[in-house]
Amino acid sequence: ALSKERNLVVIGVKGTSTLEDVLTDCCGSAVTHTLDAPFARTTLDNENDTANNNAITTTSNKKETSRRSHQIRCHEGVLISSKRLAQDLQPFMEELILPTSYNILIVGHSLGAAAASLLGVLLKSRIPSLATDVGGKRLKVIAFASPPILDYQNARACSSFITTVVNNSDVITRSSLANLSISLEVLKETNKKLQEKGLLSSSGTMINRISTTALLRKLAEGTKGELIFQPHELKDMVDRAYGKVDIADPDHLYVPGQVIIMFKRWENSKDDEKEVMKVKEDTVESPSNITSKTPSYFQNTKLKVKQTPRDTQSYYGADDFVISKDGTAKVLRSIEMNEKMLSDHMPPAYRASIRSLLIDPSVPPVS
Repeated sequence: ALSKERNLVVIGVKGTSTLEDVLTDCCGSAVTHTLDAPFARTTLDNENDTANNNAITTTSNKKETSRRSHQIRCHEGVLISSKRLAQDLQPFMEELILPTSYNILIVGHSLGAAAASLLGVLLKSRIPSLATDVGGKRLKVIAFASPPILDYQNARACSSFITTVVNNSDVITRSSLANLSISLEVLKETNKKLQEKGLLSSSGTMINRISTTALLRKLAEGTKGELIFQPHELKDMVDRAYGKVDIADPDHLYVPGQVIIMFKRWENSKDDEKEVMKVKEDTVESPSNITSKTPSYFQNTKLKVKQTPRDTQSYYGADDFVISKDGTAKVLRSIEMNEKMLSDHMPPAYRASIRSLLIDPSVPPVS
């Protein structure tokens, strides 16, 4: 699509709709891909690296991309699709769009968001004039519900031109090997706790008659019974799991760029509301040496400018949002198991959340 008023060319990448797309989704292993050149003038290096391996040099007379190669770790299936898209679109970009004053916006949802993001990375690595566009003025990507597709360093490095939007507990945005590892660590500690309480046999199975009977009695207590885990114990357990999983592991992928997390508050949780408000009051910025041990639940987040009132009874929609400088915020580092984890991924849920944040419900819609 082309907008003369906005001087903008919009490229939309479709999400999963065919069997081939499903197979692309399933090819989720992390692979190494070598770019002809870095995809940004300056990318984020490993904190222990003294040399800036991702820099792009310029000459005194004209800007030229350094032609040395740059490696990324990325989602295998999405990489294959994005390379095809880049091959088809690069001539169109170089010959028709870039010589004009038009800017480029690439958008997509789910698989389309992932492909749009890697397409942006590939184009910026191949076209020098885009690589030297530090602020992402000529090319931007908005990725709705993207799955994790880039390694830690490169997911952060593309924050100047890629924005990922996450809705509530969307499971696809959290479907990564890193999050699975965190979930397994939590299950290990849960298993140990059940054994201590006599609710699980020491062999790790529930076949033991005594432990099975004890567990059934415990379940029969319902909400009036004593908690197996106190809230602080559960929080400490999850924090320990975060600490055991290396963020920078090359096999761990993250959603790319800056991340906008739209969320609906838990209506009956005063403690969670206080935590969110504290994040807002403090306007927490992301430090350069982020680790998984950072105590705040909304790690790397900062305050949005304005909150719009909305109908809190709506099933879909978001009450508020936070902005994370990258995809390592704790709210994205665990899989939220609830009844909306799949429906939150769907386009109607994203549209409802965006609308609830942008439109004041007290103002009647224009007919």
